[in-house]
Amino acid sequence: MNQLTIIIPEKQKQYPVFIGQDLLGKIPSLLNTDDYSTIVIITDEHIAKLYCKKLENALPQAKSIVLKSGEQEKTIETVQYIWE
Repeated sequence: MNQLTIIIPEKQKQYPVFIGQDLLGKIPSLLNTDDYSTIVIITDEHIAKLYCKKLENALPQAKSIVLKSGEQEKTIETVQYIWE
């Protein structure tokens, strides 16, 4: 597994990006979930069928939002739906 750190200087923030195989089962050990008040999985219906249950099992406190697939779903209304 490789780890990259993404740095956003304007916001004085950074976050890790993990690259490797079988990371879904390792997520709890990679993230300190106590650092987050809320964890949300945002995905589309095609990816959800493949990975969402595994991710929800790895992060039982997470909430999932499954969106329709396609470019037409990338709208301000979708962002509003996620926000609500």
